[in-house]
Amino acid sequence: MLRVHTVPENQQVEYVQKIVNIGEYDAIVIAAHDSKPLETIIEQAMKKNIAVFTINTDVPNSKRIAYVGSDYYDAGFWQGGN
Repeated sequence: MLRVHTVPENQQVEYVQKIVNIGEYDAIVIAAHDSKPLETIIEQAMKKNIAVFTINTDVPNSKRIAYVGSDYYDAGFWQGGN
């Protein structure tokens, strides 16, 4: 198991790509800084049978297995009333 407490935002994509390329892990759990650049990398991981889960921030257009966290759109929706 490899646990990384923080990866600078501008290095996250490269770091996750490196983990996928190494191919030594069965799964990756990630709180994405920016979802779009990670979509392709998550797809590569899934093709290599590396399970990918997102937490806190989702990568909704990826093939990740699951997202654990809030739905920030619904959480911020106000229906009105008194």
